[in-house]
Amino acid sequence: MGPWTTFSSSRRNPKMTTTDLGNRLKQWKERAGNILEPLKSSVLATTSRVMQIAEMVQDLEDDSRNLAARLTVINEQVLDRLSHNTQLDPPTSNLLDDLSKVAREVDTFMQNLQHPSKRLQQLNGPQEISDMHKRLDSISSQLSLLYSVGVGARLDELKREVTGANVLQLYLLHCPSYD
Repeated sequence: MGPWTTFSSSRRNPKMTTTDLGNRLKQWKERAGNILEPLKSSVLATTSRVMQIAEMVQDLEDDSRNLAARLTVINEQVLDRLSHNTQLDPPTSNLLDDLSKVAREVDTFMQNLQHPSKRLQQLNGPQEISDMHKRLDSISSQLSLLYSVGVGARLDELKREVTGANVLQLYLLHCPSYD
């Protein structure tokens, strides 16, 4: 006897009260709920997984934008200044080689994001992104330090030149002429 038969039979039974109808409705809902509960649980679990994946994708996109921004800053602030200096010392050359390697890794990582089959593999790579960020930070800091030291050395050299020029100028001003 299905849940609908109890309602149709209750119409024929004038002695059935509203309480009886309520109890039967409750029983029917429980039976229907028992059937629907696994489906509800499955849909809820799937929704939760989809939301987690969406959050991971959003984090991956944010991290990718941050990597691109960091490389842009390094290019604009460090490499543009170094390109004017044709003579690079060995530490700077080594750092530029390291930077080139990291830039290639970032490029490969970004290209993999373009391929749907590889994109899911990248979702498990937040550590890889974090490592690239750390390496870029380290290289950037070291290049900045080398640049600062180079600027300091150049300033010292200019001070010596200016001091020497001033001494020469003072000498020429105060020196008796031999005309």
